[in-house]
Amino acid sequence: MFAGFWRRLGAYVVDILPIMAVVLLVAFLYFDGDKVYAARFADRTDTAAQVEYSLYRITIRVLTFLIWIVYALLAEASPLQGTIGKWVFGIKVVDRNGERISFLRSITRSSTKILSYGGLCVGFIWIALNHQKRGWHDITAGTFVVHREVQPIDVQMECDAIESDAELTDEMEHVEDYTRG
Repeated sequence: MFAGFWRRLGAYVVDILPIMAVVLLVAFLYFDGDKVYAARFADRTDTAAQVEYSLYRITIRVLTFLIWIVYALLAEASPLQGTIGKWVFGIKVVDRNGERISFLRSITRSSTKILSYGGLCVGFIWIALNHQKRGWHDITAGTFVVHREVQPIDVQMECDAIESDAELTDEMEHVEDYTRG
């Protein structure tokens, strides 16, 4: 039911590569990217050229990520319920009721991807470790990424079952505390 780490990573790659290609093309054509690269490789001992190249790469990476964030924000609240990459991999973003997420929820989800990205991408790696395959941005926004064929009732039942398990665990802990005390 829940889309796993590798499927979601594949969707991300499908989305990010064209964005990165366009950003690089614009950078080369309009922002002297060709000169930055040429200077970096012309003299590897030129510290200024190496620093400029490093800053240029960081700028390209950050700009690509931010464009992807905005694109994902719009796509995940759309009737498609995800980006083109998610569509290619047969997955979609839903709320707890298995329905399309609102624009506001999409803003929350997309903006908190910055937190997932920070700290060595631990928030994204969390998808592989979490039972519901949710990253920090999913947990924060109350969203789930599921296979496209999953029906809303299936998501609702799974969420209800998980909440019931959590409530049962809490009750068991209270009983244990009571018997100890």
